[in-house]
Amino acid sequence: MEINVDEILKLAQKNHGLSNEFKNFCRMYIMTTENIREFLTQHHLKDKNCLCVAGSGDQMLNAYALGAKSVTMFDINPLAYAQAKLKKAAVTTLTFKEFASFFSPEYKNTLFNSYLFDKISECLDDNTKDLFKTIFTKYSGMDVFMNFYFRFYVIFQKQQTLNYYLYEEENYKKLQAIIENKQLNYIESSITELKDNIKNDLFDYILLSNISDSIEKIWNKNSLKNFKRLIHSLSTNLNKDGLIQVGYIYSLYSSEFQPIFADDKKREKIFTPDEFKTQKVTGYRFNSDKDKIITFEKKKRVS
Repeated sequence: MEINVDEILKLAQKNHGLSNEFKNFCRMYIMTTENIREFLTQHHLKDKNCLCVAGSGDQMLNAYALGAKSVTMFDINPLAYAQAKLKKAAVTTLTFKEFASFFSPEYKNTLFNSYLFDKISECLDDNTKDLFKTIFTKYSGMDVFMNFYFRFYVIFQKQQTLNYYLYEEENYKKLQAIIENKQLNYIESSITELKDNIKNDLFDYILLSNISDSIEKIWNKNSLKNFKRLIHSLSTNLNKDGLIQVGYIYSLYSSEFQPIFADDKKREKIFTPDEFKTQKVTGYRFNSDKDKIITFEKKKRVS
C-alpha cells in the first residue's frame, strides 16, 4: 500500500510526534537495541528462508549479511517497511562512514543529511522517496528523530557490536555486494493475524524480536498461555529443524515497566525449559549485562 505523506505529517503535528503505541503509523526504530549479531551468528542462516519483524530493518539486513536466501518481513506499522526500504537503499548507495553518520543521532550535523539522502533516493520507489524527502525537508535531522522515531538509541560504536553487517567494514561491503538484488518481501500484519497471512509458507527462522514485551497489551488475560498457543501455531510454518526466536528479554527494564514474559518464574511455568531454550547475549547498555533470548526449535517439541 502507498503511504499518504500528508496524513503522516498531520499525525505528527497533531500529537507532537507520531504515537509511541504499536499501531498503524506509529514511530519507527532508527536502529536496533537488540544484540542481533551475537544471537544470529550462533545459527546457520546461509541459504535459509527467514520471517522477521520489519522494525528498524536491522533484522532483515543482518539475515541477508549472514547469507539468508530470502527474508520476509511483517509489521503492523507500514512506516517500518518504509524504514527497511530506506536502510536497504542506504546500504546500497552509501559508504560505511556515510551510513554511520546518516543513521546516528550522535552525529547531529549529518543525521538524515540531505546530500546523503539524495544518493539514497536513487534506489527508492517514488512513494518512499516522497515520504522521506518531505519529512527531511520539513524538519531538521534531530527534529525528524524526535518526532518520527522512538527516542532511544545507542552510539554507533555500540551498534557495531549489535549488528553483524556493521561489526566490521568488510561485513558491510559484503552486504553491499548482494543487497541491491534482494527482494524486500513484506506483510502488513499484527502478530495475532500473522498465521493467517503466511498461510502455508515455510521458513527456517522466524524472528519475533521483542514482541514478547507487549503480550499483556495484546491479550488482557492469560497472555502467556495465549502467546504460547500462537508460537505453537507458527511452528507449523517451520521447516524441519527450524527455529523461532520467541522473545527478547532485556537485562534492564524501567521500574515502571516489567513485562510478564521477563519474569522467569511466571514465564517458565508456561514456556517450560524442556521445550523453550534460553540463550544469553551481551546487553546493549553494558558488557556485563546479559540479555536473554527465548527460542523454540521444531525438533525439540514434545508432543
